[in-house]
Amino acid sequence: MFKGTFDGFGHKITYKSSQYGIFGGIQDATIKNLKIIDTASTCGITLYKSLLCLDIMSSQVENVIFEATGVASGLGSVNTSLSITAQGYGWVSCRITQDSSFVNCVLSSDFR
Repeated sequence: MFKGTFDGFGHKITYKSSQYGIFGGIQDATIKNLKIIDTASTCGITLYKSLLCLDIMSSQVENVIFEATGVASGLGSVNTSLSITAQGYGWVSCRITQDSSFVNCVLSSDFR
């Protein structure tokens, strides 16, 4: 669980995301000034992922760009939204507490 401030100073992190994301979980934290690019490819499954982290609790995410690119052939569905689905999964995080906030963040995807 990450606690504290992570300032990306405008840098980007490119990786193949997982359900746990980069941080695993954040609590009482601020993540800011960062671009996260997901290059995951998948085929024939429903894609659930957490690009930032599994849990966001009492935290702020500011000036972060979330971008996903890759091949998503034969998928049942691709969940590329901040919102939480009925299964409890979201693209940025699986669980987000009500006292967390997102300010000036961008979500974009380009699956083919």
